[in-house]
Amino acid sequence: MFQVMGNVNLAYNFTKYFPLLLIVLVLCNMFEIYGKTLMKLGLSNYRFNEETTSDKVEDGKTLLYKSNFFDQVFLNISPQ
Repeated sequence: MFQVMGNVNLAYNFTKYFPLLLIVLVLCNMFEIYGKTLMKLGLSNYRFNEETTSDKVEDGKTLLYKSNFFDQVFLNISPQ
């Protein structure tokens, strides 16, 4: 019959390109490429900041507990 894609060897492609992708991501992390790119694009408010992140996480937890969302979703308790 017709052979459209040919022989696709996913395992070979994965073992060949995945380590290269990991190396690129590690280098981007080491040299803070993500943050520098955001600064150059004028999107510095989207950078990761440990202080802001921990404050936002605590605010989010407080809002979840106040709204009973946590009870409804995670504990399967229906609202009264």
